[in-house]
Amino acid sequence: MNIEMPQIDKRGAKQIYEQAVKLAKIYCPEWNNILKDKPDEDDIGVVLLKLFSKLSETVIGQLNRIPEKHLLAFYDFIGIDHLPPAVAKAPLVFKLSKGSKEAFIPARTKIASSVDPTVVFETIESLTAVSFNIKSTYSLNPWDDKYTNHISDINGTDEGFYIFDGKDPVPHILYFSDDAFNFKTPADVVVKFFFNNYSEKFKHYFSMCSDGAGKPFSTTGDFPTVELKNVSIPKTPIDGTEGNWISFKPGITLKGVKTADLPEITKITCDIAAEGIIPDAAFFNDMPVDVKKGFHPFGETPKVGDAFYIACDEAFSRKSAKIEMTFNISFDNTKGLPSADLDLKWEYLEGTIWKPLTIDPQNYNFTATGTISFICQSVKVSTLHGIQSRWIRVRINKGDYGKPGHYELVKPIEDIVKAVPLPRTEISNIISNAKTEVINKLKGENITIPDNKIDIIFPSFKINPGIISVEFDKILLQYIEAIKNQLVKEGITSGFVYIPPSYNPPFINSLTIGYSYLDKTIQKCKTYNNFEYEDVDLNKSFEPFVPLPQKMPEFYIGFDDELSNKPLALYFPLKTRLYNDIIIKIKKPDYAGDFSLNEKAQGFAWNYYNGKDWLEFGVEDDTDFFSKSGIVKLIIPADISKETFFGKELFWIKAELKDGLWYEPPIIRDVLPNTVWAENAAVIKDELLGSSNGEGAQVFSFSSKPLLRGQMIEIKEQGIPSDDELKVIEKEEGSDALRIIKNDSGDIQEAWVRWHEVKTFVHSDSLSRHYIIDRVNGMVMFGDGIHGMIPPALPNNILAREYKSGGGKKGNQEEKTLKGLKTTIPNIDSVANYDSSSGGRDLEFIGDILIRTPHSIKNGGRAVTIEDFEWLAMEASPEVAKTRCVKDGEKIQVIIAPAGEDDRPSPEVALTDYVESYLQDRAFATVKDSIEVVGPAYKEIKIATTLVPVSISESAVVADRVERRLKEFLNPITGGEEGEGWNFGEDIYLSEVAAVIEDVEGVDYIKELKIDGKAIGEISFVKIKDNELPCAGKIFVSLIGGKD
Repeated sequence: MNIEMPQIDKRGAKQIYEQAVKLAKIYCPEWNNILKDKPDEDDIGVVLLKLFSKLSETVIGQLNRIPEKHLLAFYDFIGIDHLPPAVAKAPLVFKLSKGSKEAFIPARTKIASSVDPTVVFETIESLTAVSFNIKSTYSLNPWDDKYTNHISDINGTDEGFYIFDGKDPVPHILYFSDDAFNFKTPADVVVKFFFNNYSEKFKHYFSMCSDGAGKPFSTTGDFPTVELKNVSIPKTPIDGTEGNWISFKPGITLKGVKTADLPEITKITCDIAAEGIIPDAAFFNDMPVDVKKGFHPFGETPKVGDAFYIACDEAFSRKSAKIEMTFNISFDNTKGLPSADLDLKWEYLEGTIWKPLTIDPQNYNFTATGTISFICQSVKVSTLHGIQSRWIRVRINKGDYGKPGHYELVKPIEDIVKAVPLPRTEISNIISNAKTEVINKLKGENITIPDNKIDIIFPSFKINPGIISVEFDKILLQYIEAIKNQLVKEGITSGFVYIPPSYNPPFINSLTIGYSYLDKTIQKCKTYNNFEYEDVDLNKSFEPFVPLPQKMPEFYIGFDDELSNKPLALYFPLKTRLYNDIIIKIKKPDYAGDFSLNEKAQGFAWNYYNGKDWLEFGVEDDTDFFSKSGIVKLIIPADISKETFFGKELFWIKAELKDGLWYEPPIIRDVLPNTVWAENAAVIKDELLGSSNGEGAQVFSFSSKPLLRGQMIEIKEQGIPSDDELKVIEKEEGSDALRIIKNDSGDIQEAWVRWHEVKTFVHSDSLSRHYIIDRVNGMVMFGDGIHGMIPPALPNNILAREYKSGGGKKGNQEEKTLKGLKTTIPNIDSVANYDSSSGGRDLEFIGDILIRTPHSIKNGGRAVTIEDFEWLAMEASPEVAKTRCVKDGEKIQVIIAPAGEDDRPSPEVALTDYVESYLQDRAFATVKDSIEVVGPAYKEIKIATTLVPVSISESAVVADRVERRLKEFLNPITGGEEGEGWNFGEDIYLSEVAAVIEDVEGVDYIKELKIDGKAIGEISFVKIKDNELPCAGKIFVSLIGGKD
């Protein structure tokens, strides 16, 4: 479809120049150059004529806009600017795949409805989904001294739950522990409290007693004495401290209670008693004995040095306790008593040294059932007989429990031999007879001479037969003396008699151990108030129960993932309140007002815990302080630290109400991390719009309307554009703007070029591949061949490669229906809307416009659109040279770069404050607080080039020229090809940089060129982010070769 726009003047610069030349030939006959068929273009007069022609073309272009402006004004006058369709929005929750820690969801990610697949939503902004597992959520209401654990509700519930309110009493707990409470065998404990300000009502604050794990104890006794009977106290960690803890807490809340009315403890003592403990092990010397079956503690044949070892970690670990050991003994006195000098030594093992242990009674000797006691010393854990425990022993130091069988000494050998009768026989037999007499005498004294010793002890001894009898006795005595000496030499010195054994060892039927403390001062004490632990100095008085220091209700979220510096988006779906719903109000204890609005708590602050303090940090909150469903976006601070609150060690953030006397707690249905808003938008690809007829101002219609921004329009052309044209195309639409289709043989079959959208054709020339979009009516218009190129006349060559159209009531989808992820995203398992989408509205009808228009006033100078903010920021001050408006969630950031020639100009605070105030005065009240004016971010462009100069002699000058020219070219305000600076997000092409260098006087050609370390072929351009401006970084120029 063609729309012929009436034109006042159809001439272009070419026609004007030709007319000017004709006139010059008539009016300037002396101008010889102009009379030529092809005048010299370097002639200054020709240059002025061309400049005049170009300027005239611009003026004519503006003049030709007058009819178009009148038409647009008429459309505006009759209300054609009707309201476009409204796009439905929905919160989409992305869930990570198992084991994943993070995923990036790009902006415009597409999700289809499971009910109607033609309904497609796209994420409005990008989202970094992180592993965020909510482990705890609590509300704390200090006004009522109550709290609520919401973790069971964080699964989505139609009923929802109140936040900032509490239903359970805040725990105020007194903990105390002692090593003596480590009972393996149940014991009796009597707790005695001493107060500085005792009151009878204090018993209510100590009415609930339990162990550290919360298991309750049954108590008796008259307060301030509390008796616990036959209890076991397990070892549990309290505030990271292992111990056997006893706890006391109030049976009432501390609502409205003043600190001065609460108990102050000066001392806590305990009486402890346990009995019936069985030893861990027992040994007689190195032989184990079974204490359950009875045993001889010193064996069946006790002797000096024998010992009875007893191991009992439970009892012997209790230093300073009174230990009692009861022995059930079997002992028959009729079989004999221990020797009168019996001495039993009791000892305990400290490390490797046995030390004396004093018992009572000291003379206990295991001959009767009885109990001994002693004060437990420092019995160390030691390994004895392969068993690690604490050991004591009793050993026989002196005396006995009877004698073993034995030989007793009768006579010395000398006396025995002397008593041998001298034989009175013949001299020839006298020696033999003497030998026989000695042997018989020794046998009579129980002395037997081994056979192999006979010849040694009785040596040969000859007597002269002629000896006279007078000398006989003398010789015989010498022989017997010789025998005696030899017996002594062989170790046979005395005679013995065998005595049978007479043992009467004690027998232990059973052994039990007990211990007790009296008025033992406890070792450790902690208090738990405001969900914080505090170590108590027992040398001072202290307050076990302290009211909450918080003044205002709070809502806590605890998580266990390390997310420092990570972004987090939490969606809070609120429950819709109905007319008859009961409204819960919470109030300060002393409030007696009528709940007027000016006394209501308004707003809240977000805080995080850094290991020492709660610190406030900023968030983006579109819930309007939980007055509506919305997303709270935040970045977890870098110094967030795990801490134990509500008994759980986690990372914590909280929302705290601001000043007020009462509040209506909101009802939320869930807390959903990794949520991003999405809007209903359909994407249409490869739609053929029609065929160009080669005429100007052609208009083609899209099948879907209205159009959203971001369309790609391709035109099939008759061939590949020239290199100069391709440079322009790539600059406007990117390096992928040319799409080549080849046949099977590899020959070019079709060339599709992506054209560029402009707002007006005023600055377009005959080769500008430009078009204008009418988004409401879904139309595209091309130029007339003078202002904007005419698409070549080819069949089916106008293609909407991709465009977006959306909005309408069909975008209002039920919850959990938007779950059709169109493309796979790494580390993402699923997506769904856990709230229904809303806000979709169809295109406004003309009739509706006629009704609405009288009630609407259209004012100029209002900051509404992105372009409005950018132009008004420029209008605010002549110091502002460049602007960029970026919408980040609910925040509107306007980036300004000041005028000047600095390499990276930055606005002064006064300028940003002024521009911000200027914009706020012209913006809607609902967005005023969202406007933020900031300075630009700069992308440094680092260039390294190797050049060949025209002349070596000028190499230094050429290098300076190149460096200076590159800095001028990259200046964000005054650089660029036209000297008008760079636009935000405008990419830097290597071809442009190369052209600048080659245009420098004295440069022959470029040998090598790198930008940001990459050469031509590796990259074609440097990407500049939307909120960045380029600036010159380090520039290195090297010259080689050259001519002279």
